[in-house]
Amino acid sequence: MSQGFGLNEGGGHGKPRVSIWKLFKTYFNVTTRGVLKINRTVLDMQHTVWYYDDFLGDVLRSEWNAFTGSAGTGTIVTALNGKVQLNDTSAEDNSGLDWGAFYNWDPILNCVMEWKCEVDSITNLNVKMGLYKDADEYAWFHVGDANNNINYAASLNGGAGAVDADTLIDIDTDAHIFKIECFDDGSVKFHIDNVLVATAPAATLAITSVLHKPYFLITDKSGQTTQHLFDIDYVFLYQDRT
Repeated sequence: MSQGFGLNEGGGHGKPRVSIWKLFKTYFNVTTRGVLKINRTVLDMQHTVWYYDDFLGDVLRSEWNAFTGSAGTGTIVTALNGKVQLNDTSAEDNSGLDWGAFYNWDPILNCVMEWKCEVDSITNLNVKMGLYKDADEYAWFHVGDANNNINYAASLNGGAGAVDADTLIDIDTDAHIFKIECFDDGSVKFHIDNVLVATAPAATLAITSVLHKPYFLITDKSGQTTQHLFDIDYVFLYQDRT
């Protein structure tokens, strides 16, 4: 790469310069030309579309849409040390984050979504997080009424009704890395902290070729009024280029 563009270390003349390419390689761990490694995942840049948001800065990027329930006071904070915080308040409210009208991610293109998050309390907790099209099309992790707030459930709905699988992983207040891995045959794999916890074979329930969006929703179990603070550290998505 040309050395005509760079940054002076220390701001003085004659100091060694750090090129933008070197900074890029250091931050994203670029291994070879055309190959990018993020969070232990190596991407072929010629054949992959990817997105990464570490939520740095004071405002959300324009693709993100923060929403609250009819109870009124769910809030979002964007400057929490590189995290987004959802707050469902002390009423039976909800607070969510998604891409609004932007449905850009196709499970049939081997789409993968990974994120890191944590919650301050599991009492009466109800959470849905993952890839979402509508109430009849989604692949997400779920905590709430269906699994009695004991374990994370992996939920898949390809249009023929939801199927839940118990991951046998207890819910807690620690930070965890979640990943949903979709395949072009319609099958889906669910991971927690880089461990495979559930698999939905295509023959059992294939997810159809429709565009989805990243989606997070936090609320109370039905009839409860416990406040929760839900922090999202980063979101990482990628899929095959068409």
